[in-house]
Amino acid sequence: MAFPIGIYTALHPGKWLDIVGTLFSQLGVSIPSFWFAILMISFFSVNLGILPPGGYVSLTEGVGPWLKHIIMPAMVTGLVSASIQTRFIRSSMC
Repeated sequence: MAFPIGIYTALHPGKWLDIVGTLFSQLGVSIPSFWFAILMISFFSVNLGILPPGGYVSLTEGVGPWLKHIIMPAMVTGLVSASIQTRFIRSSMC
């Protein structure tokens, strides 16, 4: 995810997708990961009720319950890392 966004924003400066990509990377770098995780828990667990707020389920208990418990931490970690990599890619190509 970081490579296409970083490459596109470097090759097309000033376009609306460049602005969105830069905003994405700035938000990902500036928001602490623990605060982003709290926001995700609040939205997906409390408001929507589609993901569990915490805990661990072993893979031996089924793929579905395991995925429900692993998707939110993976999303938080992945989005924060992707925003940092997007900035590095964009700045190295300019």
